[in-house]
Amino acid sequence: MTSCPCFPIATPLQEWSDIDAAFAQAPDLPLLQPWRTTPEESFRPSFARLGYGEGVFYVKVELEDDDVFNPVTGFNEPAYKSGDVVEVFAYALGNPRYCEIHSTPGGSLLQLRFRVDQPRIPQADSLVAAPVSRVLTRRTPAGWSAFFEIPSKITGSFPRPGGEWRVAVCRYDYTRGRARPVLSSTAALAKVDFHQIENWTPIVFQ
Repeated sequence: MTSCPCFPIATPLQEWSDIDAAFAQAPDLPLLQPWRTTPEESFRPSFARLGYGEGVFYVKVELEDDDVFNPVTGFNEPAYKSGDVVEVFAYALGNPRYCEIHSTPGGSLLQLRFRVDQPRIPQADSLVAAPVSRVLTRRTPAGWSAFFEIPSKITGSFPRPGGEWRVAVCRYDYTRGRARPVLSSTAALAKVDFHQIENWTPIVFQ
């Protein structure tokens, strides 16, 4: 399995112009449907790019979307049940926990942590009560974009050159009038379960 490089970004990323410039040369990680032999008819392309700064992990996602919506506006609400959501899963090898960060097109944030030996099973502190991550979103001609700044206080590890993590960027693509969302992921998933840590993309910090 080939590891994806994750590049250092020295410039503080506050505006979309800074974000676009910083990620211009980063490789694309496409979100696909590897559990299917062919994509669904309603599947729309999207891709993620990865980077890191001082104590933070960065993820930029570009999503094609026919119907951009999610009515959820509150913090730490399960918005993936109601409309479009993009999710970032990050696991620093050797840590006892991994994190899961969601954003809607409007920037509503959900933060979770799970034990590696009990994926998806909520613990007393699984829901991270303070909004320690930062999310920016915008509408685009093709759909929408999301930018995540995820600090070490939630990943449990500082990104450092030579460090190895496993990462998955996943998506719920809803369209009003359609019975269910179209799911996709950067991970080589054998089934529709985003929590398959062993199949997440290996990354190496450069």
